[in-house]
Amino acid sequence: MEHARPPSELQLEGGPVSRADAWKRWRQQFVLFMKASGVHSETSAVKASLLINLIGSEGFDIYQTFTFTKEDDRDDVQIILSKFDEYFGTKINITLLRYKFFTRNQEEGENIQQYVTSLRLLSKNCKFATLEEELIKDRIVCGVNSTIVRDRLLRCEDLDLDKAVKLCQVEEISQESSRQLSASGAGVYASVVQVDSVKQGRGRRDAQHTGAGSTSRGTALQALRCPRCGVERCATPRCPAVYATCFTCGKQGHFARVCRQNLNNKAGVKHVYDIEQNQDVTRSFDCESFFISTISGQEDCSDGWFETLIFEKGIENFKLDTGADINVISFERFL
Repeated sequence: MEHARPPSELQLEGGPVSRADAWKRWRQQFVLFMKASGVHSETSAVKASLLINLIGSEGFDIYQTFTFTKEDDRDDVQIILSKFDEYFGTKINITLLRYKFFTRNQEEGENIQQYVTSLRLLSKNCKFATLEEELIKDRIVCGVNSTIVRDRLLRCEDLDLDKAVKLCQVEEISQESSRQLSASGAGVYASVVQVDSVKQGRGRRDAQHTGAGSTSRGTALQALRCPRCGVERCATPRCPAVYATCFTCGKQGHFARVCRQNLNNKAGVKHVYDIEQNQDVTRSFDCESFFISTISGQEDCSDGWFETLIFEKGIENFKLDTGADINVISFERFL
């Protein structure tokens, strides 16, 4: 096959064990390439030349140090491979390899498939025999970087390697979905905070303007109210409070609602009300923002409750407030 990809040059780095592993990996890739490209059906001399050509400068230097019994052996690919096997055949330290296996933990950003692949590669030279699958499973339980996943693995009965990998994959998908939802929710929350900050700024300005306007309007209305009955634009000579007796002070000539003694008693209450109102405004501005996921509304019921009542003056149509303890009318309409 013309499109078969040949192995890259042999890279020899690190100590004897790393160099031996690099050779073993390159050897496997070379054998697979010969099969995939159809070179395995060629003569041994062609395959030997291909090996020397692909192995790279470091491998070629090592090849130059080999001694052959017969000159023809230089063209035998199997003999050349055996020479390289002997050259890199350093005695493997099983204890060291097992130490690397049992201390291999899942790294940050490494998914479960990558972690399992790394454990399988580390276990190949550890000579675990039939215990290899069990020990890889145990290493996953001990080395997984999520305590939540580890707890679930420990609670699972009859846990094997396949179950452990599937459980970890499910947890990875769940965590990824949670991160995506959190990221999208953070964007919505940021927009809510931005709108809330604008609303707060307007609230403070509106409160200042409203306070100033309320003071001026209150002063103007106070000047128009009758000092006897408290009704606006009252014709003083015909004021009904001229001959009335105040229930608060017992004096004649004004109603209790405009009595100075009554107003003085209410001054403290009014002052407290102002403080509570200001506290409520401050608390509404300083409260935390909440994300509303669903907003639903009901059809606006614009029709009120009206009843026709007969009283001394005549017949009037009243709108009743069902949420109030009493329903009131203005003093002018009553008269």
